[in-house]
Amino acid sequence: MDIQLEAKDLLKACTIANQIKPKTSQLPLLQQIKITTENNMAVLRYTNLEQIVFLKVNVKTSADGDCLIPIKRTTQFVRYEKGKIKISATDNQVVLSSKNNKSDIDGITVKLYQDKFEDIPEPSIEGIEFDLPTDFQRRIAYALKCVAKEDSRPILTGILFDFDQTNLNMISCDGFWLIHIKTPLNNLTQPFKIVIPANALQLVSRHMNGIIKFGYNKDKAWFKTKDLTIVTQLIQGTYPAWQQLIPATESTWTINLSAPLLCQRLNQIALNNNPDTIKMLQKDGMLLLQNKIEELEETEIFISATMNGDGKIAFDRRYLLEASKVFSTMDIKTITPSSPITVTGDLEGVTFVIMPQVVQW
Repeated sequence: MDIQLEAKDLLKACTIANQIKPKTSQLPLLQQIKITTENNMAVLRYTNLEQIVFLKVNVKTSADGDCLIPIKRTTQFVRYEKGKIKISATDNQVVLSSKNNKSDIDGITVKLYQDKFEDIPEPSIEGIEFDLPTDFQRRIAYALKCVAKEDSRPILTGILFDFDQTNLNMISCDGFWLIHIKTPLNNLTQPFKIVIPANALQLVSRHMNGIIKFGYNKDKAWFKTKDLTIVTQLIQGTYPAWQQLIPATESTWTINLSAPLLCQRLNQIALNNNPDTIKMLQKDGMLLLQNKIEELEETEIFISATMNGDGKIAFDRRYLLEASKVFSTMDIKTITPSSPITVTGDLEGVTFVIMPQVVQW
């Protein structure tokens, strides 16, 4: 069977597979992309046993059927190619070729894959389904900022989708900071809560464009566009009561300032070999940021800001830096030095909560 397709389409499939492919597993199933052709259309499939991805592309083919291509070898070949790629597949060999280059995958390797490969199952994606807001990709990219990187608490390695009857609430946290993104959504008939793995949502943020359909049932969630479908298992468990982490008491100190200016100053105040603890307080009508390493090094930076009330707070510089990248103008609110910082801004519905640091003043 011969298949001809665009290099960019094949590279997209390889890029997606590489992003979710387990780094340690040697199972043949997890090292392959399966291509199925019918009527000059092809579906490129990949699964890591928790997610499965389907990419539809236009092709020219000598016959309908299916074949396997190894992710690593294909990625190495197609990464630097443009235009058309030809895949020639038999039971014992796969040949990748472009206008000027060719790569043969030896028959022993292909036969080993064919013998051990278990057919990728078609997932059941029957359940509630609806269109997501047009700015979903941008907002989910913000929500991914706060996802836990370590899996000591698996529930925090995903993003909570908390649907009420009027809003989609997306929440992520790692114990040090939290983001809550509220988006109006009026096409739901009943509320529900599910936790979706971050790696599946990273694919949505990076590779999906246009109108995205979202669906879910008790076991899975899925995202669909015209050419790409991403299906993922859900993370089971109870997500922390995120509403309790957002301060409900009126703040005693409110700061309004330029987010790009704060971002610049937070980069400027970084010190080498420092745990990134920054003190923030009011002095001479200006906002003062202090960074100090014992008696060795100290930096102070003043920022123009509009402030109501008075206060002081210490925090991890990295979290406020990431929050400042989201807004053009932002409001920072706090109650006491031991209370969380609440950060909002000119992007409606986005709230960061940053835990304070304990320091000596």
